[in-house]
Amino acid sequence: MRLRENIARNPKVDLFVFDFDDTLAETGNLVYVVPKGQYDSREEPAETDIIEELSSEEFLTYDLQVNEEFNFSDFNTVRAASPIGHMMKLFMRKAADPSAIVYILTARGSAAEEAIERYLGSVARSMGFDGIGIPSRNIVGLGSNAPEDKASKIKNWIVKEHPGTLHYFDDSMKNLREFEVQFDELMAYIDSGKSSVLTKAAVDGVRGAVYVSHPEGTPREISAV
Repeated sequence: MRLRENIARNPKVDLFVFDFDDTLAETGNLVYVVPKGQYDSREEPAETDIIEELSSEEFLTYDLQVNEEFNFSDFNTVRAASPIGHMMKLFMRKAADPSAIVYILTARGSAAEEAIERYLGSVARSMGFDGIGIPSRNIVGLGSNAPEDKASKIKNWIVKEHPGTLHYFDDSMKNLREFEVQFDELMAYIDSGKSSVLTKAAVDGVRGAVYVSHPEGTPREISAV
């Protein structure tokens, strides 16, 4: 029943999905290198067990040794963050737009959701958007950096929200490409006639109006057919 209500209520809603790190803000959070097998990847390690502290850039090129693994517990907080001006302004404008539904979808774990919400509130006040924000439930920490997990979540939101347009912003080209692949597969599934009527209605409603964009690029339509 909820999906049927969304179809009737949101025929022209714009759906916006933003990554957080290096899309909305640059942060000083660090990736730790720790002994393999001693900690969950998001469990804070003892200081004496931290082998290396890596910036986001260093993380991309660090070669793990056989007895090492990455630890992301520092990303449960938002530390030394600076908003990416044009992207944060776009986020705030859309958060204030009643015709838009806005989500933040991050590889950080769910423990970071509250910290992200607090940070966005402080940025909103500093940018003159005091009181502007999105519902807590719309800040989603996946706890996974797998591109397929992000793509799957966005597909679910298309079916749930039944938007007229979708705009997805992410600094990871891997994430953007994976979403494009999965959305193409979803359209092919819809065209095969095997989907439910409601799923077909949701996907057809956004067909031809799906855009992906890197923060430093321009939106690119991926559903022209």
